Amino acid sequence: MIGFLATTSAGTYVPVRPSATNRQPVADAVRDDEEKEVIRSLKARDREVRSHEAAHSAAGGQYTGSTSYTFQRGPDGVNYAVGGEVSVDTSEVPNDPEATIEKAQAIRAAALAPMQPSTQDRQIAAQALQMEAAARRELQQQRSETSDQQIQRALTGYEAIQSNNANAQSATRLIDYTV
Repeated sequence: MIGFLATTSAGTYVPVRPSATNRQPVADAVRDDEEKEVIRSLKARDREVRSHEAAHSAAGGQYTGSTSYTFQRGPDGVNYAVGGEVSVDTSEVPNDPEATIEKAQAIRAAALAPMQPSTQDRQIAAQALQMEAAARRELQQQRSETSDQQIQRALTGYEAIQSNNANAQSATRLIDYTV
């Protein structure tokens, strides 16, 4: 049974039978190939994770915090990023629905920034959309209340003018009758 071919000093190949002494190089070669494939896979995952999290950070601006990574040590002793997350401030801006709308839009953009958003990214984007909708309702309510107050002030002013006009007309009539 031939295990592998060996090269002679003359450059020819000769079959070599497996034995306890020559099996080790074959096992090492297989293990080396497997390790190389694992390392290639880890390097690709590391690039993907770092790119994904960098997209969140860049799009989120002031609302994103630091990035944290989960690492796996490869067979070469190097730590490779296999997971990550960027912290995001998802709180509303107190008493400022316009600022909350802007913030929600930035959060949503940050969540959907990577080329392939994760399920968690999509959930954050959905929460930001809900936060934006609530802020829009609050802003509309504030504007409606402001409009009602303006209308009330205008009516009050109109009534005062009407009252003054009525008093002025009464005074004019008194003057006309006394002449």
